[in-house]
Amino acid sequence: MRCCAGHRRWWIWIPMAIVVLAVSGFAVQRSVTIRTSWKVLPYQTLQLNDSRDETTAVAFDVPEPTALDIARGYIESEHAVRLHVVSNTPWKIQVWVRNRSVEPTTVLQVRRHGGNYLELSGQPQILVQGLNGVFEISVDYRLQLEFDGTFATDPSAEIVYTIMSD
Repeated sequence: MRCCAGHRRWWIWIPMAIVVLAVSGFAVQRSVTIRTSWKVLPYQTLQLNDSRDETTAVAFDVPEPTALDIARGYIESEHAVRLHVVSNTPWKIQVWVRNRSVEPTTVLQVRRHGGNYLELSGQPQILVQGLNGVFEISVDYRLQLEFDGTFATDPSAEIVYTIMSD
């Protein structure tokens, strides 16, 4: 009888093993591996003088020339405009004059504070560039004067700043 009792155990274990394998196979079929990916799109903003609007016009009033300005031949206004840049990609800011159709002139110049002056024209020029991050950029203006302290040309101009990926 011992022999038969041993066979009965095998007959019990075999169906249990089949059930366990079937359940495991079903569980493997039900589990799914999902591969995800994402793409971070470029993001850039340019704001003038702490404005919350990205399409802001800022008026700059040209000061009256001082005796020093007349002697050196120009009015220089440091920190005339502040640009606030936020970008997750390398960027550059271009600057040009919109309402003038003249060639580059020394009459109206602009620079990043501490940098070299650019002679503004109707063609975009790179004012400053950088890597991703948050930046505050101070911009200086220079207006040429005649020897008598008057402006060499009409000082009113629409200066346009644009940001783009580098």
